[in-house]
Amino acid sequence: MENYRLPIWIASILGCVLIIFVVLLNVHQFQLIRGDSQLLSVSATAKAESVQDMAIVTVGVVSEGLTAQAVKDQSSNKMNQVISFIKQSGIDDRDIKTSQFYISPKYSYNNQQQTVVGYQANQTITVKVRKIDKSSQQLQIIIDGAVTHGANQIQGIDFSFEDNDSLVQNARKQAIDKAIANARQIAKDAGLKLGRIVNVITSASGNPEPMFTPNVALAKSTSSQIELGSQEVFATVTVIFKIC
Repeated sequence: MENYRLPIWIASILGCVLIIFVVLLNVHQFQLIRGDSQLLSVSATAKAESVQDMAIVTVGVVSEGLTAQAVKDQSSNKMNQVISFIKQSGIDDRDIKTSQFYISPKYSYNNQQQTVVGYQANQTITVKVRKIDKSSQQLQIIIDGAVTHGANQIQGIDFSFEDNDSLVQNARKQAIDKAIANARQIAKDAGLKLGRIVNVITSASGNPEPMFTPNVALAKSTSSQIELGSQEVFATVTVIFKIC
């Protein structure tokens, strides 16, 4: 039986068609890969600002006496009066916390020898005062009244937010909206078609919270003036878009 062989010109045509097909397939795959790598990255920063709505006051009582038991009783009596006043001023039990309590000896030194001459007790509590953005009157009452009821230390006031996340979320949303608007304008100017968002990278930072330390001696006779100020939170986002 005689073997059948394609004419040379037919084989050449088929070979050319196969080569063209392979080339077109590779070009199509390259375009798909290249298309997936066409991304637009746009960054934006936004700021959210608000007045703090909560203050954390640190109130202390320092007592001295000849015996450890004496200073303990003295410190406890004074602090109980302070806590009782704070509760009567409308502060909930859950917002009053003992943060420190210790008793230490006091020494005198004579001829390189130390002698115990008494004891000192140090007791502090932290008090959360809420809704100060509505009125700071309760905060001023707590500070002034704590001193008149036996406290001899006001170690400071830290201002903060009861819900800090909402401020961060507000700044982040503004930053994302700003990034999307910028991306649309960039795509329009460059003659590109903006596709879907493929990734969002976020970060947030805030300014240090202000601290107020009243003059304890002055607080005994005059009301402490407290300026709340405001807190700023900045959010930076990078939004990555696919270019169609």
